Amino acid sequence: DFLDALKCEKIFLFLHIPVQSGSDEVLKRMGRRYTTAQYEEIITRSRAAFPDIRICTDYIAGFSGETDEDGEASVQQVLRTRPGKVNITRFSVRPGTPAAKWKRLPEPIKKSRSRALTDAANAVYEANGEAMLGREFDCVVTETDKPGSVTARDRSYQNIVILEEFPLGTKLRVKITENRKHYLIAETVKIYQ
Repeated sequence: DFLDALKCEKIFLFLHIPVQSGSDEVLKRMGRRYTTAQYEEIITRSRAAFPDIRICTDYIAGFSGETDEDGEASVQQVLRTRPGKVNITRFSVRPGTPAAKWKRLPEPIKKSRSRALTDAANAVYEANGEAMLGREFDCVVTETDKPGSVTARDRSYQNIVILEEFPLGTKLRVKITENRKHYLIAETVKIYQ
């Protein structure tokens, strides 16, 4: 089982699972061999085993034949599954694929669906970040290119900014003090030797 691999402390508690759509009908037209229920079951099992696991996913907005209901199903799935990162792409035709022959949705509809997914993702990021406030995590400094601060990652690959300077690779215990939606601000609790 893939979750057994995540028990190793040298592996980030981070999964990138590109679902592409919250609609089984759209997934079928895309030629995907999984359902939304299977995707959500993986997330449920992962979070049951590792509550702090961070899930990243991808959605295609405005796939050929996507209905308003299909688009809304994707939005609701984002809100329901609360991913830590959502990559959203507006559908574009790839030559040689079956979808290249299908009637395409107008650009304004694709743009509107992309915006709805982005709004849902931003609401989830805000809620996820608020839930982190006051919590402490071990992390390692991964970026040192901005004077006066460093960027670190915790075990779930969360982006954490510390307003102090440390050498690359420094291991720290930090407390989350601010939510900036796409990253967190933390103060140092302990420097590991």
